Amino acid sequence: MTAAEITVIVGAGVLGYWLVAVLLPHWRRDRSADDAVPPVEPSDESTRSWHEVLGVGSRADLKDITAAYKWQISQYHPDRVQQLAPEIRALAEQRSKEINHAFDIARRQRK
Repeated sequence: MTAAEITVIVGAGVLGYWLVAVLLPHWRRDRSADDAVPPVEPSDESTRSWHEVLGVGSRADLKDITAAYKWQISQYHPDRVQQLAPEIRALAEQRSKEINHAFDIARRQRK
């Protein structure tokens, strides 16, 4: 392998990593496994902080918070689960309210 080929391979790897980090902000390296999206289960929102609800770190910036909110709300929005069982619709409605509340708190704190 020549030096030019190695340079192209390394450059493509770096460029690919950068594109993933920019285009998919919820996969950024600064998120640890502890900050993963929480499982879907009914919970009392008073026991969970906003960053736990949104699945971001407590020091996340507004851009990461907004991306996490959009992803979460797209998963749990009641219109998306309209054709499913009533129990699942009720759970999705509760979860979307919890996500919206957490996002409101996060936005107020970051502004």
